[in-house]
Amino acid sequence: MSSYPLSLALQNFMPVLLSAAALWNFGRMLARDGATSAAAASIAMLLIVLGGSMKAFWKLLMSMWNIDVPLLSVALFPLIAPGFALLALTVLRVRASRAKLAIAAIVAVLLGSAVSATAGVTMWKMPLLTLLTTAMLACAIGLVRRARAERDSLSTVLVLTCTLTSFGLSGIAAAGAGSLSLQWTEQIVSTLGASALLWAAWRMRAAAAEKII
Repeated sequence: MSSYPLSLALQNFMPVLLSAAALWNFGRMLARDGATSAAAASIAMLLIVLGGSMKAFWKLLMSMWNIDVPLLSVALFPLIAPGFALLALTVLRVRASRAKLAIAAIVAVLLGSAVSATAGVTMWKMPLLTLLTTAMLACAIGLVRRARAERDSLSTVLVLTCTLTSFGLSGIAAAGAGSLSLQWTEQIVSTLGASALLWAAWRMRAAAAEKII
């Protein structure tokens, strides 16, 4: 990572900022479902944005001063996995009784990964990746349902585009660090996916606001 270019490190903040804006718009939309949904969406946004920001800052530190702060990098999945899981529960309007069971399962996954990491198990991220993948699919399903209910075909396409790019990025990440060109490709794909999500979020929030009016 000592040769990681500064331009690439700075560009990594772009999808984080775009995703934060998208999540803010979704939070405004979900607030219509009640105070509990609004609070859950806010917590989900905080976890996801914090995880992405910490990873971006880790790359920036490595690029500028070759300073490695492992916590900034390792915290990504432990933060975004439960964040997306909580967002999925909110988007799908899961009932309180089932939501409690789901949250208990999320906590169990986090504890299991933490224990595995402490014990030196190399595959400690697998439960988190499984949770993240499931949560992202659930979020996509919930958002597509809402978009289709409003007959918003464009938002449906945008959400699906973001979901496909996310799984493509997961495949690249699973392959490990690659060439500089591959890393730029990853960053560009990530930015496009986040842009699509922001566009969909803006449209869906605007549609929800029109209903109130």
